[in-house]
Amino acid sequence: MGGTRNSNLEFYRVLLMLAIVAHHYVVNSGLMPILQDEPLSFKKWFLLFVWYVGKDGHKLFRFDYRILYVQVGNNMAKVLEVSA
Repeated sequence: MGGTRNSNLEFYRVLLMLAIVAHHYVVNSGLMPILQDEPLSFKKWFLLFVWYVGKDGHKLFRFDYRILYVQVGNNMAKVLEVSA
C-alpha cells in the first residue's frame, strides 16, 4: 500500500479502543453494584463517566469502520488491507 498514514485518525482509534477496554472493565469486573448501591460520590461519577465514554467509544469505532468501508468501495478485503 503506497498511501500516506493519518496519525490523527490512528490516535483517535487508539483512544476509542482504550475507552472500550475501560468500559468492559467496569461492566465485567463486579463494579456494577457500586453504580447501583452507592450514593453519588466521585468514585460513582468516575465509573459512570468511564461506562458512558466506553459505550460511545464502541459506537464511534463501529461508525469509523463503516465510513472506511464505504470509502474503499464496499470491498471488505480493501477495508482489512487499509486498516491493518
